[in-house]
Amino acid sequence: MDALQNLQSMGLSLPSPAALWANLLFSIIGFVIWRMVRRRGRSDLSALAWAIMLYPMLVSDTLWLYLIGGALCVIVYLRWRD
Repeated sequence: MDALQNLQSMGLSLPSPAALWANLLFSIIGFVIWRMVRRRGRSDLSALAWAIMLYPMLVSDTLWLYLIGGALCVIVYLRWRD
């Protein structure tokens, strides 16, 4: 527990379970989209798939994780239909 207290004294904290689940969820969704894009030759969506996989590493707030992830998924869905 001393290591955890040392990290907290430096201003670092562990992410919440909801943030960990969001990170895992959107990384898997992004990977699945990327695989589908590669198989179907839709290279226009590959950047969005990479964004869905990688953005959780840049966002620390749980609410923003879900909002940005949901928005990116909706964008992929709408562009996939076209």
